Amino acid sequence: LTAVLLAAAPPAPAQDAASPEYTIDLDPNVIKSHEKDGKKGLYVTLHFKVRRGEGGPVADDVAKDEIAVEEDGRRVTDLEIFQPRAQGLTTVLAMDVSGSMASNHKIEEARKAANAFLDKLDAQSDSGLITFDHRLLVKAPPGRDPSQFAAHRQFLHQKINEATPSGGTAYLDATDEALHMLKGVKGRKAVILMTDGVDMNSSRTMFQVIEQAKRDQTPIYTIGIGDPGKNELV
Repeated sequence: LTAVLLAAAPPAPAQDAASPEYTIDLDPNVIKSHEKDGKKGLYVTLHFKVRRGEGGPVADDVAKDEIAVEEDGRRVTDLEIFQPRAQGLTTVLAMDVSGSMASNHKIEEARKAANAFLDKLDAQSDSGLITFDHRLLVKAPPGRDPSQFAAHRQFLHQKINEATPSGGTAYLDATDEALHMLKGVKGRKAVILMTDGVDMNSSRTMFQVIEQAKRDQTPIYTIGIGDPGKNELV
């Protein structure tokens, strides 16, 4: 959950000390701003999870009006609560490991970004991985089994950390394969493409891949891995 509130402290759950019905996991990173939607004031944004009992599963059926935020013993009324849509999300990360990724520590930055992406995904989200140069190297589809999500994600971390740069670039073929992996997946889904260069080796064209993504109703997010300090377009 994300709460946006006006000059408010973190939420304090009403609970029995011996056996709490709910506990709150609060993200220590609090964002403050002095303007929101053109309105002046001190606005505080914080992220938290409502769990069942001590360290239990996330309670995703808690209504907004059941969540109270107090500041100095008084209830905050200027409050907005948003439930994230990360649960039920399925993604495929397509990661460029072509030879050009060896320069200027780009492969290290790409590994760091890919690992951070997996770490930030909700525990109930699924993900697959493709690593590619001019070929498709690792082709690991989403796990599909919620009981194996954590183990599958560790496997993807391992493959990301083992990636070594070589060869040319075929990001269109990799993206097309990622779309294929997501066919038949229910709920929200997306392809994340990380690449540093021009595609010289794909058999698929950009038009074909875009049309396929439209037919599948699957968004593609592209992340350009550039050379630090050059300020060049990727």
